[in-house]
Amino acid sequence: MTYSDRSVGLSVGELGRKHVALHTSEATALVAEVCRHVFYSEVAQAPDLDDILLNPDGSIATQHPSPARDGDLMGQLAALLEALLPPLGAADPECSVRASLRLLAPRARQLPGLPPILEPEGLAAELDRFTIGKTADVLRGLWVRADRALHQYLPEPQSTERFQADAVRIETNATLPPVRRKRSGRLRHVLAASLMFAIGFGGGAWLGRYSYATISHALAVD
Repeated sequence: MTYSDRSVGLSVGELGRKHVALHTSEATALVAEVCRHVFYSEVAQAPDLDDILLNPDGSIATQHPSPARDGDLMGQLAALLEALLPPLGAADPECSVRASLRLLAPRARQLPGLPPILEPEGLAAELDRFTIGKTADVLRGLWVRADRALHQYLPEPQSTERFQADAVRIETNATLPPVRRKRSGRLRHVLAASLMFAIGFGGGAWLGRYSYATISHALAVD
């Protein structure tokens, strides 16, 4: 299968240059799919890493390398498997590789003393035993993880980056000075009116008594 549009597919070679390491199950699923492509291809040659494209739906597409690569087909597939498997001593549990899986490459090279793997479909069948889940689901998950790493999307919802941002926001809010709320103007008006009203009654009574006493004194003098 040939795939000429690289706008959607991710190059497996580019993943390596960006230090996106494959998990063990991802590597076995990917190489098994390459084996199937090679089996149905008219060219008995394994593609380079840059000629393998990973699509969003979990499928892959291959292009035949030009010029032709050296070595036999099974040796090329063995080298591809060794290049994609996680290295020895990887700390991630998803990158642990069993010894029987690492022996598949020497068996594909038909080294003496090991049961040989003679055809690509035989290697694909052996690799399927080490793939956890459906091949399409595994490769679809790899595309999502690789796409995020290559394009630097927003962090995952539960990532530490989000937790750190929330902590900074809380600390910033805690250091801000308290906001003093202004008293309502309507409340001041009500209090002033009530005070004037109370003073008005007392002042009116006093003014009435004062006026009465003044007028009475004036009449008495006259």
